[in-house]
Amino acid sequence: MNYSEAQIYMESLERWGSMVQPDGIGKLCRRLGSPMEKATYIHAAGVKGAAAAFVASALRCAGIKTGRFLPVEGAEYGEQILMGRRRITKAAFSEGVELIKAACDEMISDGYACPDVRTAMKALAFWYFDREDCQVAVLEEQIIVRSERGGLADKVDSQVSEYTECVKKTPEMTDPGVASHIRYGLERQTFDYKDYKKLEITLAGKGQIDNALLAVEMIEGFRAVGFKISDKALYQGLKETTWPGSFEILHKKPIFVLDGADSGETARELARSIELYFEKKRIIYIVGMLKNSETDKVISRTAKYADMILTVTPQHSQAIHAFELAREIAEHHPNVTAVDSLEEAVEISFLLAGKEDIIIAFGSPALQGQLNDILTQKTKKSKKK
Repeated sequence: MNYSEAQIYMESLERWGSMVQPDGIGKLCRRLGSPMEKATYIHAAGVKGAAAAFVASALRCAGIKTGRFLPVEGAEYGEQILMGRRRITKAAFSEGVELIKAACDEMISDGYACPDVRTAMKALAFWYFDREDCQVAVLEEQIIVRSERGGLADKVDSQVSEYTECVKKTPEMTDPGVASHIRYGLERQTFDYKDYKKLEITLAGKGQIDNALLAVEMIEGFRAVGFKISDKALYQGLKETTWPGSFEILHKKPIFVLDGADSGETARELARSIELYFEKKRIIYIVGMLKNSETDKVISRTAKYADMILTVTPQHSQAIHAFELAREIAEHHPNVTAVDSLEEAVEISFLLAGKEDIIIAFGSPALQGQLNDILTQKTKKSKKK
C-alpha cells in the first residue's frame, strides 16, 4: 500500500461513523498487538486540547520523546500524528494503515462494526508511538506516559500510583490562579504567573492564557514526581506551542482569522477574543456549520460583531447547506448572504475588506484544510503579479 492508497482507505472509513462500538479502539488495538498495553500508561483526562499541547511542547523541549495525535478535520491524515515536531513519515503511515486495514477487515469478518476514521487514526497513533519508543503521548485531550521504558525520571517506576493521582488531579482540581502583567496580542502574548516572569505564548485568543496557566500547573505536577523539566524548557515549550484552527491568523492586511467555534462554549471564547482584539473594527464572517453543531448558540453569541456574514456549505456529509444556514442567521443579522463555495466566499471577503478590516472564518473544523489551501494559492498568485 502506498501513501495515496493509505489516504484513500482512511477516507473510506468516514462512512462507518454511525456504526462505532463502545470498545472499538480496544478491539482494533488488540489486533495490532496491543501497542498501548506493552508499557504502563497513565492518563490525564479532562484536559483542554491547547493546555495539553502546551505541556507536550514543554516535555519535548525538556528532551523527552513526545508524540502527539492532533485530529484536525480537513488536514491530511498523515499530518495528524507527530513525533516532536515531525509528522509521521509517508512510509510509516502507509505501513501502519496497511495493518489497520487488515485489522478492520478481521473485525468485520468477526461480526463487529468497522471502526470509524477517528478510532482508526488513534489506533494508528498508538502503533506509531510504540514503534518509535515514544515516552509521552498527547492524544487529543489526554496525556499518556510510558513509565516502563525510556527512563523518564528516577521516581516514576517506584511511584506509579502517586504519579497517577498527581496527573489526574492536576487538570481537574488545581486552581491555576490569576496571571498578572498581561500583554495581549495577535502574534505574541506575555504574562507573569507565580514566580515566572514574562512567560510568552504565540497563540492568540484570551482563553489561551488560561490554558497556559493550566499547563504550568500540570508541568509542576510532573516535576513533583521526578520529571526533569527546567524553567528554560517550560518557557521555550510555551512559546513554541502551536494549535491550528484556534483563533489562528492565516493572513495579514486584511487580517484573516480561522477559528473552530461550533459550540456555545467555543463561540463564547471567540466573542471574548473579538471584543479584546477587534473593538470598533469592521468584521466580515465566513461561516460553515455541521448538523451536530450548536448552531443556535454560535449564531446568538457571535452575530452582533459582524458587519457582513457569508455562509458556505462545508465539505462534509453532515454539513448544513449555506442557504439553510443563511436563513437561520437572518433571524439574528440583517446582512447575510449564502455563497456557492468557500473559494467564492474568500474572494468576496477580500474584495470587500479594506486593509484594516477583519475576516473571520469559523464553524466546522472541516473548513481548515481547505482554507489553508485557498489562501496559499491566493498568496502565490499575488506574488506573481
